[in-house]
Amino acid sequence: MSHYTNIAFLQAKPDKSEALGDALRHLAAQSRTEDGCLMFNVHESEARTGLWFVYEQWADRTDLDRHFETEHLQSFASRLPELLAEEMQLQGYWLRG
Repeated sequence: MSHYTNIAFLQAKPDKSEALGDALRHLAAQSRTEDGCLMFNVHESEARTGLWFVYEQWADRTDLDRHFETEHLQSFASRLPELLAEEMQLQGYWLRG
């Protein structure tokens, strides 16, 4: 088994949390239809206003690489400067076992 998990933390600008959440949910809906996407979930922090967490799992790293090239991901990424208060934090992990 070699599934690849990608996690992201995104901190919205003070007045942009709702817009960021909407954009993330739209991205998730589109991403779930992609080949190799096993899971794409969006979470909002209970403790920190405007903090969003994305948990996505892909059949392999190459599927995630293809995801990064899709039109819907590129469109989402182009909106980040208007939505984020700080740089997005991305981390990737292999599922082993």
